[in-house]
Amino acid sequence: MIEVRKLLETATFDPSFDRETVQWNEELGFMQVDPATLSIEAVRLVGFALPLIKPGCTDQVVWPITTYRGLPRVERKNIDKLLKGIGPRLHNTLEAFAGNSGHPGNVGIYTIDVDPDPEHLLQLHPGNRVARLARHAGLLVRATIGDPEEVINEIHESYGKADAVRMTLPPRSEGRQLLRRVKNPAEIPPQFILVRNPNITLHKVGSAPALR
Repeated sequence: MIEVRKLLETATFDPSFDRETVQWNEELGFMQVDPATLSIEAVRLVGFALPLIKPGCTDQVVWPITTYRGLPRVERKNIDKLLKGIGPRLHNTLEAFAGNSGHPGNVGIYTIDVDPDPEHLLQLHPGNRVARLARHAGLLVRATIGDPEEVINEIHESYGKADAVRMTLPPRSEGRQLLRRVKNPAEIPPQFILVRNPNITLHKVGSAPALR
C-alpha cells in the first residue's frame, strides 16, 4: 500500500489546503484529493511542478503555456526537453521531479483538475528503451537542423485532442536520477503529466525542498 504521508513528509502546505484529504490513485499512479470532498466530476491530482509563469502573473494560479511561440525565447533553446511537448509537467513524486535538469531550492506542489477518461488524459506507453532513444535522437536532429516549431507541432498533433498526457520519465531524466543518487519510492514508477489544454490551471497548494 502506498503511504501518501511519506511522499509528503517534507512538504509544507497552505493553511487553506487539507493535506489529510490527499490519497493515492492506484490506477493513475498519482496522488489525488479525496473525491468525496469535492463537488466536481473530474479528478483533482496532486503533484510536484515548477511551471513557467506568464508575465504579470504569480505562481499561485498558473495558466499553462502550451505553444512554441508562447515560450520565452530563452526556453526555446532547450529543444531536448521540448520534444515531449510544451506545457507544465506535474510529477507524481519528488524523486520523479529530480529527473529534471537544474537544481531549484524548492518545488511547488500543485493540483490540476482533469477528466480521467483516456480520450482526455492520454497515457503514453514507454515501449522499448532503445527505440525511445533512437526516436528522440531522430527528432532532436530534425529540430536542430530544421524548424523546431514544426517538429514540436507534429508531436502535439500525435496527442490528438487530449487535455493532458501521462508518460514515464524519458531515459535522460532517469540518467539524472542516477547521477543524483535518487531512488524512486517502492512500487511507484516515476512519471509526469504534461498539461496540453491551456485552460487547465495549476493551483499551488504548498511546496517541498527539491532533492539534490
